[in-house]
Amino acid sequence: MKQFLFLAVFLFASSLPAQSIREHTNALSTNIVVSTENSVFSTGSPILIKRSEGHYHSRSDRDVDFDFDTSSSYGYGYGYGYTSWHLEFVGNRDISTSGKKYRLAFINSEGQNIGIIRVQKKEVNVVAGLMKPPFFYSVDLKEVPILLLEQTARIDINPY
Repeated sequence: MKQFLFLAVFLFASSLPAQSIREHTNALSTNIVVSTENSVFSTGSPILIKRSEGHYHSRSDRDVDFDFDTSSSYGYGYGYGYTSWHLEFVGNRDISTSGKKYRLAFINSEGQNIGIIRVQKKEVNVVAGLMKPPFFYSVDLKEVPILLLEQTARIDINPY
């Protein structure tokens, strides 16, 4: 009887569908097209995902920045955390910049520019493998109003 029960539970558990990472993290699929210099370069469907962010700052008793792990002097510091939405997509070319910022233009379904935001280079993460492309992008949208995103059909991202 125990073997039958074990077998029944095993068969039931193995028949359950596995969740993808996208489903497990509550990522939202979007219809937003990502372009650069007005030509589409994203492949697949971009996602919006909420991520946790954290920052800290510390000073030593000698009023210099220090690392908590390696410093033997006393100091003080502060930190904070928040969550923000990130637009993640796969691109077929590299749009990395040697400058300090990216310009994001939000375009609605009629082709009208409904907003422009400049983001720091550190807000746009690019990951590429040895076999280029694809390029994997994650853009922090902490300064972007959600209502602007709801009306956006295309985002044109360019180095600035």
